[in-house]
Amino acid sequence: MSRARFEAKVDRNGPVPAHRPELGPCHLWTAQRTKQGYGRFWLNCKDEQAHRVAFFFEHGRWPEPFACHGCDNTSCVRIEHLFEGTPQDNMNDMS
Repeated sequence: MSRARFEAKVDRNGPVPAHRPELGPCHLWTAQRTKQGYGRFWLNCKDEQAHRVAFFFEHGRWPEPFACHGCDNTSCVRIEHLFEGTPQDNMNDMS
């Protein structure tokens, strides 16, 4: 039930990241977002970041410590665009 509710809020026709075209199009979160653009999803009585929920649905566990965006699009929830990493890993990927 939660997975179907999650998928109903995803637009699979997002932009292709110009700096990483090999990733293909982003899957954009269309529901509530934070001021920084991160999607929000209510799961198990808790407000979670949508990209972390996407990681959870795919891997059956929460990312430790973070789910980072290889596409640099904070509203993207496409699992192929996400990687598990540290804040330093995220900063290295951004540069």
